[in-house]
Amino acid sequence: MASEPDLLLLEKFGSDGLVRYLRLLTHAAKFRPRGVLYDMNDLDLAFAMGCTSDEMQRCPKETLAYAQNIKAHMLESKMLENDPETGFLRIHQWEEHNGYAFHAPERSKSARRGANARWRKKLRKHAKNDTAHMPDD
Repeated sequence: MASEPDLLLLEKFGSDGLVRYLRLLTHAAKFRPRGVLYDMNDLDLAFAMGCTSDEMQRCPKETLAYAQNIKAHMLESKMLENDPETGFLRIHQWEEHNGYAFHAPERSKSARRGANARWRKKLRKHAKNDTAHMPDD
């Protein structure tokens, strides 16, 4: 009997359940870098887990129920938890296990500041050169 949460997910839902969990992690890394799944209802979670619109159109109740079952299992096995600060779901130990995604907003902000500083310096240099070549009145 498996004891790791992801192995239990695999055991209960097969490889599809594990793939859905990995898709949720990928979605979080891209769109919810802090690991908090704010403003996501069960339908949003289903799409984040990789449920397609085609699946939702063919059998919406079954597809949504399947995604809800996976979510319930992830809550039960502590792969997901309720964030006490926000009341939304969050991925368990996201910062520890995916610090790169968690700190992406800070890296992006720092890189933007650095790029802006370099461009300001270049623009000042070009502005000085342009005024030096202007004819005197």
